[in-house]
Amino acid sequence: MKPRLVETALTGDGWLHEVKFDGYRTQLHVEAGNAKAFSSSGATWTSKYPQIVAAAAQLPCTSAILDGEVYLPDIHGASDFTGLPSAIRWHPEQLIFVAFDLLHLDGEDIRGRPIESRRAMLADLLQSAPAHPIAFSAELEADGPAAFAAIDAMGLEGIVSKKRGSRYKSGEADTWLKTKTFTVSELEVIGADVTPSGAPVAILARRDEHGLHFVGDAFITLKAADREDFWAYAEANTAEAPALPLKRRGTWLRPGLIAKVRHLRGEGMLRHATLKGLRHDHR
Repeated sequence: MKPRLVETALTGDGWLHEVKFDGYRTQLHVEAGNAKAFSSSGATWTSKYPQIVAAAAQLPCTSAILDGEVYLPDIHGASDFTGLPSAIRWHPEQLIFVAFDLLHLDGEDIRGRPIESRRAMLADLLQSAPAHPIAFSAELEADGPAAFAAIDAMGLEGIVSKKRGSRYKSGEADTWLKTKTFTVSELEVIGADVTPSGAPVAILARRDEHGLHFVGDAFITLKAADREDFWAYAEANTAEAPALPLKRRGTWLRPGLIAKVRHLRGEGMLRHATLKGLRHDHR
């Protein structure tokens, strides 16, 4: 079951809200004292999460399917998405599986039960689980906008809002909604390209005291005047090579165009990034 992205957190008593952990969606399947881990695409990731799988195998049940997220906590307990692949390879003992739903328990398919019932059964199941590496995703005791404001202030990724009384149904659903925290950065445009679907993107870099650093791409979602400005600049300022070493294709541009970019909060590479404005650097 996949939450649909919305711009504004929902209000009202008909919804429960949880922290959106920034990691890899994972299901744990427990059967007769053994456990396996599966990615959202159905790939077997059991060997990647040895400590999590071992803990799941000790849960007090004959069988169960838990839905959740594997994430890497930073020193403040927030999700470190950038460091997650390295931790999976070199330090899997640092990973946490945070469980937010229960689909099967002791041979019974419980997806048709209300979400409150499934989560209560999940909380009971996890009572005897060790604090690490399996945790329960607790409900935020606040209305949607207040919960989102608190999460935003803490620098976390966002919240997931789930409709009370709803059943578990595979695929994207309007009964699970996610609201993400975004920020805006000014970044240098070093090139342009198109996605496999043909959507145009700007290739971006961040400048600091050590020079330019590639940070990713952003969809070119600009108003007409800025869009015309972007492509006029690109046509008049092409360069033979990128401003920094990159092993990718692109139309490379000379320095001088600065983009205002809306992207998911967090350090590292850009995620869910879009261009929102331009200015020319006349240094």
